[in-house]
Amino acid sequence: MFPDHLLTGEVSIHPGFAQALGLVQGPKQIRTKEADENEIVAASVSITTRVSAAYEEAARIMGRLRDIPPGAGGFKRYEDLMQSAISFAFQGYLSNPKLHATPWGGGEIRDIVFNNTGETRFFETIRDSYVAVTVPFECKNKSTLEAGDFHQIEASLTESTSRFGFVCYRSDRREPIKQEIRYLQEIYSRDVIHHKMVMLLSDANLWQLLEQRAKGKLDAFMYKMYTRYIRLYLA
Repeated sequence: MFPDHLLTGEVSIHPGFAQALGLVQGPKQIRTKEADENEIVAASVSITTRVSAAYEEAARIMGRLRDIPPGAGGFKRYEDLMQSAISFAFQGYLSNPKLHATPWGGGEIRDIVFNNTGETRFFETIRDSYVAVTVPFECKNKSTLEAGDFHQIEASLTESTSRFGFVCYRSDRREPIKQEIRYLQEIYSRDVIHHKMVMLLSDANLWQLLEQRAKGKLDAFMYKMYTRYIRLYLA
């Protein structure tokens, strides 16, 4: 979320700029008027300020992330930070985060579940194709994912809530490795009609999301990432 001092006052912003910043979701009727030169300059300054603030917040999040050591000792800090980071990155698309805990093998699966309120291409696609009215994010404060981690997220995905989810983990890789792809393919192909889809969100991916959010290009980036995963599943 942008700092409060940047959100006070009003300026005239062209609808195209608002759409690019993610402030307008989906087709809407927007009343417009011809802006004079002073208003155009003010709007441009406001947009530049917002983008700069977004980059500053992204850097702050990544700095806090680097301070959290992988492992059980840092799990709660990691989970809390990921909730804040995802809320910021997906602002205007995902909302109302809630912690959902499910018993699992003597312990529990903990997901941060968001409502999918996005009305742009990626968010509509996962809602239409995977009944993703909600989107769970399972946080793993470790750099290497194991079979059990994939079984847990698969168990969290259901026809009544969502067949689409994310696993967040501490890798510096932007792309899944061979073993991870195999587990993802197994989840996707287990039911040939009602596919379940899981995407991985590494530390490196998180920075990509924050950067694209600052640029106003998050939805396009997420849809590109989605199609890349589909190709992996069908390979």
